[in-house]
Amino acid sequence: MARSRPHPSSRSSVGTPGAPRADVELRLAIGRDGIGLELAHPVALGCIRVMDVRTTLPGLRFPVDVSGGVNRFRHKRAELQHLRVELDARAIERWAPPRLRGLMGEGAPDVWLRAAPAQTTLGVSDEREVMQVESVAPALAFELHVLAEEDLAVVVSCARGVHLAATPTALAIACVEAMLGRYARRDGAEFTLTSPATALLRALLPDAGARAASARGVRWAIDADLDDRWTLRATREASLAVPTEAAQRAHEAARILHRADDMLVAGDPERARTAYMEALERAPRHPEIVQRIADIDARVPGREEAVLGLMAECTESSGVCPFGVTRSELLARVGRTDAALASFEQAVAAEPSPVLAARLCELAAARAKSPADAERWLDRALAASPRAPAARWARARNRLLLGRTSDALGDVQHLDALSRGDRDRYEVWIRAGKAWQGAGFHAQAASLFERALLHVPDEPEALAGLGAALVETGVATRGTSLLARAFELAAERRQPGSSILLALGRALADHLGDFPAAIARVSAIGREAPEAIVARGLEGRWRARLGDLAGASLAFAIMRDMTSSLSAPAQDDAPSATEDVLGLLEEAAAFENDERQDTLAADGHAAAARRLRPLNIAPREAGDRIPDADLPTAEAVGRWSLGSELEVSAESTEHASRVDDLTRRFQANPDDQAVATELAGLLESLGRSHELLALLSARLDDAAPDERAGLVPRVRATLERLADGAERAGRSEEASLYRSAFEALAR
Repeated sequence: MARSRPHPSSRSSVGTPGAPRADVELRLAIGRDGIGLELAHPVALGCIRVMDVRTTLPGLRFPVDVSGGVNRFRHKRAELQHLRVELDARAIERWAPPRLRGLMGEGAPDVWLRAAPAQTTLGVSDEREVMQVESVAPALAFELHVLAEEDLAVVVSCARGVHLAATPTALAIACVEAMLGRYARRDGAEFTLTSPATALLRALLPDAGARAASARGVRWAIDADLDDRWTLRATREASLAVPTEAAQRAHEAARILHRADDMLVAGDPERARTAYMEALERAPRHPEIVQRIADIDARVPGREEAVLGLMAECTESSGVCPFGVTRSELLARVGRTDAALASFEQAVAAEPSPVLAARLCELAAARAKSPADAERWLDRALAASPRAPAARWARARNRLLLGRTSDALGDVQHLDALSRGDRDRYEVWIRAGKAWQGAGFHAQAASLFERALLHVPDEPEALAGLGAALVETGVATRGTSLLARAFELAAERRQPGSSILLALGRALADHLGDFPAAIARVSAIGREAPEAIVARGLEGRWRARLGDLAGASLAFAIMRDMTSSLSAPAQDDAPSATEDVLGLLEEAAAFENDERQDTLAADGHAAAARRLRPLNIAPREAGDRIPDADLPTAEAVGRWSLGSELEVSAESTEHASRVDDLTRRFQANPDDQAVATELAGLLESLGRSHELLALLSARLDDAAPDERAGLVPRVRATLERLADGAERAGRSEEASLYRSAFEALAR
């Protein structure tokens, strides 16, 4: 048959977004239906492939001159007889991500599809980079159902997910709108592609220089999926296609919920919830409506039990539980661990999306009762999604807990293989080094830090990790040298160095016995640093070992004041910096009792520890209170604190830095009265009453009578402020002790 090459002036921009210019060839078709035009070969348009187009030219009867081929008939208006289109799931997975950029994260997400008759399960996830440690990356899955007539209707249903920025249904609708919005009309969760056959013909035929054929009267049908591929056929005068049961149910639910879904997409979940509740009255215990309500309420603290009750009612009536993802997370949140794990089991077994199934396994592993149980969940996560970085990191850490270092190293090597570039590989190995170091495998941690340095040499964080690991393996001199070098590099590059200083101070004190140098290092850690509280406690410990009792007491008092910024960890939390502070507070209490004979100061440290870990540290008995006649001096009271909220006004950076400098100078020379006076004035102006009381108490030790007469009123005023603050905060027992100390000082 004669063929037509694309006409150079007839290229059409109509078609799938981002589609390349189609090389469309037509040929003349002569058959019993008459004369017409048809595609010479399949044509790709974006993520779809047009396999067959056949048209007829009305009004032509044999005999007719066809010697001119296609060119003779290209300007006549043909009628579409048959159109066949294929959609391949893998092609859609490649086409969709750029169009979904920003919906699940900053970049383009990963997309996964599974084909079913007139239906697909679509998964959208943000895998992020392989150095990701925590399982916080979002994952979404939902169903798309297609109903075919002259138009095509696409319905979103059964949306679910974890770590999402909005409800699953809202995000699912947003994803479909990003892909179809230019070509479809949306009504709630339903998208209608009006006469898609006409749109396809307009995208194809003008590229070959022919008029777009008429598609009036054609109807669509969807063939069963084959090898993750759908075939859609549009045929003139075909009978109506019968939708699947699942598609019909989704269509009915979308009609009931269209108004509420529009409110949800518009960003008004509370109004949408009201509309969903009204819909639930008309369609009682409808699982899709209950799911949408549950997804809204699950994002509001305090509604967990009510949501679980609503789900239970719906489950009782239907005999099945369609709420696996949401229900599992809610049960875990309210502490019903056994029920949550059973629900996770059901949800994972029913979830077709590999990435979402892996996320659910990770969540279940975090609540497993033993490392062995966690291992089984993480194995399932990686079986479902082998590239899931969070599950891979979680299994490596879990294997360290089980002592299986070789297996854990295999997981890290897998992550290294997934990395792109030296910086990514550096991040993988330095995180691995920290994990091994935290588990106590210091010799192996050293080799991991060395591997990180192969990818990015002279990086302060890796040098510090290597130095600390070497110190723990007995190579203290070399390790300390590396820590010092790491801090110098961090300072040169203006990177945070407080954690390096803390590790360096520990190495100097604990392994080289150089307490003065250790004190100098940790005292350089500013108050705003996360390591500042532990640094002050270690400074107190080391000053006590050097015999600087006044400096140790002041350092411990500063540490105690700073603990007000800490919160008590949850009972099942992993050990953290709070545990280090607890040990230092206990040490400070023992120091005040044994070295200073200051029971009230010891009580203050113990009370601060009780606030941070009330289940682990028993409070002192009421009978242990010291009789009024034996109340300690103002010096002892000055170092006492119950870990109350600091009365801190807004501090400028300049004042805070000056306080730290003066504190170090006073600790180095407690006899410098000028420094002590300036420091006391700054502490008073900044409202740091506990530190001020500790400083004034230290000065009372050796004060001459005339100087003591000037200090006592300031101590009493500070005690009065502390008592008033405790009363305002509802700490009546603490306020009473301040008042008692005030009265003892007056005598």
